[in-house]
Amino acid sequence: MSDVQPILVSKKVAAKLLGISTGTLDRLIRQKQIPAVRIGSRVLVRREDIENFEGERFYWPLPREVKQQVALAADSAIVN
Repeated sequence: MSDVQPILVSKKVAAKLLGISTGTLDRLIRQKQIPAVRIGSRVLVRREDIENFEGERFYWPLPREVKQQVALAADSAIVN
């Protein structure tokens, strides 16, 4: 079952994947530039929204290598 990918990742993982701080991610979430969901006390971001984010300092669509990093980081976030 290693093909199963998580749909949601933590803010820490999302910020790391985007190459920004969690504070910047919080600002983007508050400004509704990146959607997030709250489940209990956790704020989570959909992997798809990370991949589709079109910030002015990013070049999209994401290269294949970055998509692979997103998947690997998300997998390790589930284990941790």
